[in-house]
Amino acid sequence: MIRSVSYSAKPVIPKMPNPIVLIAFNRPDLLQRQLETLHEYSGRTIFAIIDGPRPNRPDDVENVRLVLEQLDSLKQRFILHKLTSDTNLGVYKRIKSGLNWVFEQTEQAIILEDDCLPGPGFIDFTDEMLDRFADAEDIYSVSGTNLFPLLNTDRLRYFFCRYHNCWGWATWARAWRKLLVERDEWLTLRKSPEFNRLFPNPRARLYWRHILDKTYSGEIQSWFYRWMLTCWVNNGLAVVPGANLISNLGSGDAATNTASSPFMNRPVGDISQFSRTPDSSSPFSDYDITLEDTMYSKSLMNRFRWLSRKLQSR
Repeated sequence: MIRSVSYSAKPVIPKMPNPIVLIAFNRPDLLQRQLETLHEYSGRTIFAIIDGPRPNRPDDVENVRLVLEQLDSLKQRFILHKLTSDTNLGVYKRIKSGLNWVFEQTEQAIILEDDCLPGPGFIDFTDEMLDRFADAEDIYSVSGTNLFPLLNTDRLRYFFCRYHNCWGWATWARAWRKLLVERDEWLTLRKSPEFNRLFPNPRARLYWRHILDKTYSGEIQSWFYRWMLTCWVNNGLAVVPGANLISNLGSGDAATNTASSPFMNRPVGDISQFSRTPDSSSPFSDYDITLEDTMYSKSLMNRFRWLSRKLQSR
């Protein structure tokens, strides 16, 4: 007896859950809070990126040891890969080299630094957006942070933004591989008409020229400003959730870049109440303007507020 067997054109391959990248250093207390939120995602691959202790900070040795111990405890529930360093590479070199390592092994990933506490909907939202926009060449990242959720009067599940945020985010290897790391690339762009096109607002243009000059000269050790410029040059947009899904806990003496930011400890919202999707991939201009005016170059009123907070914190 001859049996007829039909084959599908493509084999059905079970979808693998997106890996989670954990970036940690010397704050075991914050890392522990974060790990407690990830229990329900057992079985996933975790890429852990850890910097080494600073030579002038003896307490780093013990704190880094505790962080490594916490991460090793994940082996019972996750597929753990660690990238460590015996010496301190610093924020820029550690995160850049770490994410290069990650995206040599996977095409997309969710990324959490140790001070970013995800709300209940963060992982599921980034999973959804990573898959939805995997082949969208104009989308470069998925943010978990919405600093101005009240602007979302249309109650959209997500919208698009020119500004990217690394407080709980996700991206694709196709985007990360374009990171602009060379100073000569910046100096060429700085003198070109393209730079003025990127920043039609003169205040923003002066601010970002100043920040990027300091970044590419090495005065500011930031991978993130390089990443933001990469996205702008390539017209790459960020996906922003309709509700805030991340609370950044990084204020305090141990924080590297956000010790006095007013954007810390924002409450997380409920993304499940939003189902509407945007009609187009155009950036949400009100959100972009508000972000530039309050977080970056700052309008005159916000500049005075910022200066007042600085003086009061002394």
